[in-house]
Amino acid sequence: MKKIALGLVAGVVLSAGVFAFAAANQWVAVSPNFKVLVRGDVFESDPPPVVIEGRTYLPLRAMAEALDVDIYWDGDAREVLVDMGVSDSGNKEEPKKVKYEDISIKSDTIEAKPGDTIKIPVKFSNVPSEGINSGFLKILFDNDKLEVLDVVGGEIMNAPEKDFQFNKMNDKGAITLLYVEAEQQRKGMITKDGTFITIEAKVKENASEGSVKLSIDSGNFEDYDFNPIGLSPSLGEVIIKK
Repeated sequence: MKKIALGLVAGVVLSAGVFAFAAANQWVAVSPNFKVLVRGDVFESDPPPVVIEGRTYLPLRAMAEALDVDIYWDGDAREVLVDMGVSDSGNKEEPKKVKYEDISIKSDTIEAKPGDTIKIPVKFSNVPSEGINSGFLKILFDNDKLEVLDVVGGEIMNAPEKDFQFNKMNDKGAITLLYVEAEQQRKGMITKDGTFITIEAKVKENASEGSVKLSIDSGNFEDYDFNPIGLSPSLGEVIIKK
């Protein structure tokens, strides 16, 4: 079969849903105000397409599915392979397709007063032993009551300073998170349960009493061979009491 090799950064990061693996740990990606058509049909994906500095980027796996082609990860060559379905005698062995149980994503319920600074650990359980190689999450919160100050990679990441990026959008009540194991040698992947991130936030001084529910708007995670890993989120609340 004929395969097109893509560079590691473009392949892995687009698969995770965002184009932004750079030295800076913050970036700006906006939703397009136009439709993307593939073979005459509106292209839809989770996460959706994004526009960065006037360019449109699509999640690679969703695009491959829309075009009815397969994608593979060649760890030795450090390449993403897009199978165009044409015979080729120089084939490499195709990675085994695996179906995983969903990762459970939870956070505890926390009580706080207006003006308090709080830390919200977001924990993963049921992480597959094969490991998480890349992933993307978008978490929503009530920006009338909370202001996100920082997001820190948790202890289940081997090198969060290299593998983890985030963007806080307090004006939209959202955090976007990108995880890509930078070395791409299997050894540094997430393979255990525990804290994925810790969100540091401030309860606004004028916040009214009540609860702030955190929710996951979109996300996807994949193993080393780009097999998808499902998510089962159940995030807690911040209960505000004066």
